[in-house]
This record gives sequence, C-alpha cells and structure tokens, in this order.
Amino acid sequence: MIRSMTGFGQVSRLTEGTSVSWEARSVNHRYLDPVIRLPKDWSHLEGEVRARLQQTVKRGRVELSLAVDELQQAPSEPEINWALAEGYLHAARTVSERLNVRGEPSLTELLAIPGLLTLRQPYKDRAAVEAAALQALDELLERLSGMRETEGRHLHAELLSRLGTVQSLHGKLLAFAPAVVEEYRSRLENRLSRLLEDERLPDEQRLAQEVAILADRCDITEELTRLTSHFTQFSLYLDEKEPAGRRLDFLLQEMNREANTIGSKSGSSDIARLVVEMKAELEKLREQVQNVE
Repeated sequence: MIRSMTGFGQVSRLTEGTSVSWEARSVNHRYLDPVIRLPKDWSHLEGEVRARLQQTVKRGRVELSLAVDELQQAPSEPEINWALAEGYLHAARTVSERLNVRGEPSLTELLAIPGLLTLRQPYKDRAAVEAAALQALDELLERLSGMRETEGRHLHAELLSRLGTVQSLHGKLLAFAPAVVEEYRSRLENRLSRLLEDERLPDEQRLAQEVAILADRCDITEELTRLTSHFTQFSLYLDEKEPAGRRLDFLLQEMNREANTIGSKSGSSDIARLVVEMKAELEKLREQVQNVE
C-alpha cells in the first residue's frame, strides 16, 4: 500500500530530571531531504538520528528537531579547594615569620579567596538521557510512519477513483476508434473520385503509399492498447509495499504522451473532446501522485 509524504508527530520523555522532546514534520519532495536540528551539545548524535530516519522514511522533506530541558535540578553542594586553602594559609604564615608580623587570615578572608569555594552540580547519567532520547525518536518515527500510512490509504482511494474516470474515457475512445478509420476511408474515396473525374488514373504505387500513410495517421489502436497496459501497471504500483511515487509519476507522463498522440492523430471532434477530458484527469492524478512516497 502506498504511503503519503505528509505527516507530523511529537514525542516527549523525562529521564534523570531531563525532558527530551522530539517533533517531526514531513512534506513532499523529489528525494529524501532530512533537516535535523539538535542542541549544540547533542550534535554528536546526528549521524545516528539520520540513520534511524533513513530506515523509516525513503522520500520526502522531513524536519526533525529535538528540545532538551532540565526540569528537576537537585540542590548544588559546596565544594572546598583544600589545596588552595592550605597553600594560602601556609603563604600567610611564611610572610608573618619572615617579616615578623603577627596575625593569621580569618575564616572570612579565607572563604573570600577566588576559587576556594565552588558549588558542585549534581551528577546526571548523560548516557541514560541519550538512550531515552533515541528510544523516543524511534517512537516518533513509528508515529510519523503510521500517519503517512493513514494518509496513504486516503490517497490510494482517491487515485483509484480518478484512474477509474480515465479508464471510462479510454473505453469511449475505444468505441470511437473504428469510426475514425471509416472517416479516413471515406475521405480517401472522395479523393479518388475526384481523380477519376479528371480522367487521370492514379499511380498504383503512389496510391498504396497514401493509403498506408493515412491508415497510420488515423489508427489509434496502438496508443489505446498501451494505455490499457499503463492502467494495469498503475494499479499494481498502488498496492506495492515499496515506495512507488516516482514510478507512478513516470507512468502518468507516459499516459499523457499517449493521449497527446491520440489527439494529434485524429481529426474527430468527439475524440478531441475526450482527449481533453482525459488529459485534465491525468493532470489531477499527477497532482495527487506528487505526495506519494
């Protein structure tokens, strides 16, 4: 079953007091065009994210973004640089002895030393947060794929309906095809009659060439037969599991080419009208196919 290239999804996870939120939007595109936005300190995961996306989505422009928020912050703990404190106190005592100056630094003075007292942030298991984020990504891609499949079912029904309209017009063209040949035959007989009225016998070889040319010009059977084959192939592609958007688009180009040839071969106003209607329906089909993966 075909899938649409249009989809949307959101997934969030909370781990180690950290919220990770993924969002994905996909629209039609000729190829797979991933746009991945990660926080700066998460950029090392881009390769893994891209690989997982490519396993799920084969075609379309996909915008994938990750937001990371620290929601639960444990109290910071003070940490003393004992080496710095001891070194500062030792230096003060050395100066006191050498210069014979009494006194030592007070506690307040010691704590005011730059870098002596720092606040240590609580430890977080970054690996666990990243693992949870990748699990959330897998869930997001599954949801995105499900939405694209749902949209694909609607597209499938729409395409089959429009294909049925084209096939109906094709059936009418088949009914008109013999009349086209008879019309050209009548024209040829009239031309022969005029030649005979002028009492000039037509050259048999020239006459045979003209008959062959006219027959080739008016015969639309070959184009109608190819259209039948294209219709069958189109229906088969709609039910394939693999992405079929490009092949469907190519088939529609071929159908349109056959319709143009039929219109140029026939001088019938009825056939010209049917060809115009068929080309209009083929264009509508092609607009829908542009969104098929």
